[in-house]
Amino acid sequence: DKTKADVETIINWSFPIMLEIIVRVNVIEIAVIVIMILDLLPSLMYLVASPTGQR
Repeated sequence: DKTKADVETIINWSFPIMLEIIVRVNVIEIAVIVIMILDLLPSLMYLVASPTGQR
């Protein structure tokens, strides 16, 4: 079946590219999240450290 073979070829060819794109996007997203967390940490620490009445 030629069509099935063609589909398999396309999947085999495009899968590594898709995987690479997903990995790159994830790395960027993780980096952004980490930066945001590090950015928010001082404020979070301040909120946790300060007595509840002073919020």
